[in-house]
Amino acid sequence: METVLVWLLRAIGLLWIAGGAFGVHSAWFSWRLGRMTSDLEAATRDLDPEALQDEAPDDTARDLWLLAGAGLTFLTGCALVAASRLALPLCLLLLVHQLFYFARQARRTRQSGDEADAVAPSTRNAALFALFVTACVVFLTVSGAYG
Repeated sequence: METVLVWLLRAIGLLWIAGGAFGVHSAWFSWRLGRMTSDLEAATRDLDPEALQDEAPDDTARDLWLLAGAGLTFLTGCALVAASRLALPLCLLLLVHQLFYFARQARRTRQSGDEADAVAPSTRNAALFALFVTACVVFLTVSGAYG
């Protein structure tokens, strides 16, 4: 049972490595695109200043938070693949990271009243899956199968 669970978590770790790498790349690309957009807006501000006033401000803090989460997902995936004892603290840190994100988005939704700021159902599902993976890692760490 424990051996099967270790290998299942290794497979999940591979998926988390891929997802984390994709998330880091997407965040980097978004950051670069945001910089280019800002440069274009600055260059065209003199031409038509009223056209740029309707734009919603960038949420840089959210983008950085998602970048940190993607990096953390990547590192957790590496620890899961290696069946390392580091998997437990990284899984717990990933859960805490997600809880803070939920709290931040709930506060933003209350303040703005805009449902677009709410946490997506897929994000909730990912957090529940991370909770399941963390419970498995706790079980394997306590049983001595990890490390």
